[in-house]
Amino acid sequence: MERISTRRITTIFLIILFIFAIAMMQKNRISADVEESTTVNFSINIAGKSHKFSMAKYMDPAQTDNPKYILSEKNGLSVKKISIENLGQDAMLCSKSLIYSPDNTPMICLKATSGVHSENLVLIKYTQNGFSIVDTMINNKPSAIFSDLPRFAFIDYNSDGFDDIIADQRDYDKVPMVDTVSYYFKNSKDGFILDKKEEKQEVVK
Repeated sequence: MERISTRRITTIFLIILFIFAIAMMQKNRISADVEESTTVNFSINIAGKSHKFSMAKYMDPAQTDNPKYILSEKNGLSVKKISIENLGQDAMLCSKSLIYSPDNTPMICLKATSGVHSENLVLIKYTQNGFSIVDTMINNKPSAIFSDLPRFAFIDYNSDGFDDIIADQRDYDKVPMVDTVSYYFKNSKDGFILDKKEEKQEVVK
């Protein structure tokens, strides 16, 4: 009887393991008609340790202007992954690849081209449990951070010890070749929140 009980326990364990594996495959599944086109490998120093990441770009033949990216980090047998959509073409690291939130959580900064001369920006929070996309808000509503100049700045404009983001855009309510607006996104515990806008005049190429 003891052998039968052990076999049953082993069988139940294997079934649970199989179901879990199927669930994880479904979670990270990429549609069969989407093809991997490029993979970019890069390293970032986080808390004094070099972390190696891979970012694979997947193209849907029906939506070539909106690729999907899978950012991953392999550490031994474990793999952290996150799917990133609606970012744009040719995603790469920002000029400042790592920013820290007010709770000192590292955030990986990625950008990609969108349209003729615009760039979108996304921040990925990195923790021991995995990745998550950082919220960006305008007037308490989710909104992408983008620049059609394109030009981003990563500076601590409010002197609170943490880098914020400034995104410059053409002012189409005036003369877009000379009038621009700088959008100041404050680095907060809730993500990057639009704090203020500043109008400027400059020659825009």
